[in-house]
Amino acid sequence: MRNNKAVPLIIKEQLKWTLWFLGILYLVRVAAHFINLFFLGAEFNIVLLNFAYEPSKVYMLVIGLVSVYTFLGFCIEHGLTRRHYYQAALLSSAAIALVITAAIAVFNLMDTVIFNTNASVFYLIDTDTLFEVLLPGSAAYFVTVLLYYLLGMFIASGFYRFGWLTGLGFIAAGILFLLIESLIWGTEFVLFDIGVITEGLPVFSAVLATAFLAGVVYTVSAKSLKDTPVKIV
Repeated sequence: MRNNKAVPLIIKEQLKWTLWFLGILYLVRVAAHFINLFFLGAEFNIVLLNFAYEPSKVYMLVIGLVSVYTFLGFCIEHGLTRRHYYQAALLSSAAIALVITAAIAVFNLMDTVIFNTNASVFYLIDTDTLFEVLLPGSAAYFVTVLLYYLLGMFIASGFYRFGWLTGLGFIAAGILFLLIESLIWGTEFVLFDIGVITEGLPVFSAVLATAFLAGVVYTVSAKSLKDTPVKIV
């Protein structure tokens, strides 16, 4: 991976998208506060960690999907291999997940000053102090948004390699992975009006289990793309 020229190119491009995402996300958060304050007569007290968590996962899922169709052909056109692409995609996903996690942590602290919210509240972590939520909360945030990027890549690799029919099977497998992630963290999972919720694992175990799940998802994606015909437009 050390001499993989695709790594800085993919990170640079996806970092541009991510800066736009983060800027828009915080503007929406600020707008929500003032809309609630002036039109509903109440403050918008949702803590930024919780406000940003679901949008961050959706964003990572989307750019993971886009990654395969955008960068795989690009790598082949520039004399790189499929392995260069999926290794670069892994490093890029980790880099973007780290940037998002760090930015949300900073925004969360800004919120405590600007909007007087409680920065220690994150629904994945059962604690009441900022010090106790900072490290485990950041680890939880990082590993879950990373998983969602790799899930997007996983689903896209199924469609790219095998076509739409088998691709639907990859979507079904992706939903199964999301169910496992929900069981790990003890969050509610709802599909067709059927909800599943458990106690979840302790934070440290949940982080490790999610990292292992992300590794499985990435490995299947890489194997799917290893010998796939590449569509060059």
